[in-house]
Amino acid sequence: MSTFPAPTSLARPVSVTVATALLVLDGLCNLASIGAFLSGAPIPVAVVAIQVVLGVAAIVAAVGLWGLRSGAAALATVVAVLILLVSGVQILSATSATGKGVGAFGLLLSLAVIALVALPGARRADG
Repeated sequence: MSTFPAPTSLARPVSVTVATALLVLDGLCNLASIGAFLSGAPIPVAVVAIQVVLGVAAIVAAVGLWGLRSGAAALATVVAVLILLVSGVQILSATSATGKGVGAFGLLLSLAVIALVALPGARRADG
């Protein structure tokens, strides 16, 4: 006999859980550009700054998705699209195979996040 109301649903859709994990991974990959820049990779400072901002935004969006916050799916989609664009540019402009591979990985992660967040279960969970 509790005075607290029972939660309506504790279940987080699997698509939201997977999208959250991929978004965190994508964000961390973008933040890793700091390490690549500091190690001497030929990455312009502006690109590193954009990737850091997108990395932080991806983690913020992932926290919102995890908490099933209102608007988190929209924010995650916008961030994923921006990361998708930056990754595409990275694939085209990178001079090394590693740079192209990192860009391709970010592109695939972003596509997966966009697809997962667009699923009906994820949209219903977006309060």
